[in-house]
Amino acid sequence: MRTTHKLSLVVESEGIQIAIITTSKAVTTLSAQGITVKRIDIEEGRRPTVVIHPNATTRRMVAQGKAVRYSTGTDEQGRYQKFQYQLDRCRVVWEERGNG
Repeated sequence: MRTTHKLSLVVESEGIQIAIITTSKAVTTLSAQGITVKRIDIEEGRRPTVVIHPNATTRRMVAQGKAVRYSTGTDEQGRYQKFQYQLDRCRVVWEERGNG
């Protein structure tokens, strides 16, 4: 037997409501590009951030100058680089590990 659940969400902040709609559009675009979303961060007064898994599409965006590296470093897991670009008023970010 299949059960259907109805989700009800009440958001009083107009800014958060707009961010949810904007982020939804960005996630749809990313999915169409074959990009997997890891996490979405929405905070009042800030641009929504969509954290994604890197793939060939993200590497191509960096090579074409459509995305930029904004951080590099080393931690207990080794070397990392962080990249970002803007999509539908959202900040799209990802991290790559290894050589850089």
